[in-house]
Amino acid sequence: MAGFPPVNWLECAGELKLLAASQYSAITVPLYGDDTGIVYYNQVEIINTNSSPVKITHASAMHIPSETAMKAKMTSDILSRYLSDDEILNLARYKNEALEISIDAAGSDAVAVKFGVVVIDAFKEYLGGLTAITMDPPTTGMEWNYSPSYLFKAEKFGVVCVFVRQVRLSNGDVWNFDPQQIANGIKKFTTNISQDDIKNSD
Repeated sequence: MAGFPPVNWLECAGELKLLAASQYSAITVPLYGDDTGIVYYNQVEIINTNSSPVKITHASAMHIPSETAMKAKMTSDILSRYLSDDEILNLARYKNEALEISIDAAGSDAVAVKFGVVVIDAFKEYLGGLTAITMDPPTTGMEWNYSPSYLFKAEKFGVVCVFVRQVRLSNGDVWNFDPQQIANGIKKFTTNISQDDIKNSD
């Protein structure tokens, strides 16, 4: 399932400029038989900077809420002996409340990447940061799953910001992000985030 196109920021003359916009969407997903659940695709903000050797081209954030997770877990527990392998795998994806982050990125000289993920709640309050790491060159369809305790506060109207924190290059050098640049972009969506919050958000 594809989420809405993300908001994309591009550094231009030292400033981060808004290129596109999106809002959250609610999607009905099949669980088992006629049973379905609801998942939410949060609004996603991509922050790219010119200096980064890796560029994020697309990202989505799917929130599996507790109600859907409980329904999937109950179905799995009760009917496990009667389920096919595909049905078991499908229920397993939804039976825990989680935030599933998917990122597409490219960088021809990168051999490993650390992405930053910042979560903002429905009331524009900074909730916390997450780290997404690949020890391989960046590609399409990279996925990570998280279950932070504050996740329910980001349901529906929460905003997820993604950016590149660090890149290991083929020559062994490591590129590091500028926390102030990222904080300046994210401040457009929350009023209580600082450079130190971004620096410590992993």
